[in-house]
Amino acid sequence: MGKYVRLGNMYNGILTYSDRLIIYQKEGELPAKRYWKGLQPYFCEYGLLYQQDNHVYLGRDVLIDKPDDVFDMGRPTVAGDTVYYERNKKGYSPATWEIWKYNMITKKNEYFITGANPFHYKDKLYYSFWTGKEYEIRWVYD
Repeated sequence: MGKYVRLGNMYNGILTYSDRLIIYQKEGELPAKRYWKGLQPYFCEYGLLYQQDNHVYLGRDVLIDKPDDVFDMGRPTVAGDTVYYERNKKGYSPATWEIWKYNMITKKNEYFITGANPFHYKDKLYYSFWTGKEYEIRWVYD
């Protein structure tokens, strides 16, 4: 594996991850296959979600546009019809990341909680919270 690996997830026995700005998929002992360009991938029943150029994509189409007042956004994860993702209006300060949720049916987009790096697993949303000194892993029920 490379130097800038961002782990995605395992779905139907296939590991999806990104290295630099390329998304790869690996199944068992087979060599990893180059899938598409992007960062922080998440594969689910809807297809491939990922971040590229500060937008969240589903497949090759923009799913969530970056608002003008947002500096950076990405790291999508899915729970049912909801996409959770991170965004930051104030640059790379670890304390200013927020997690938002986007409903794929209603297209409603709303603030959820302060934090970064959301990842849904079973019935919990795990995320990183900046304590002022370090990141702490926290979770909430979705």
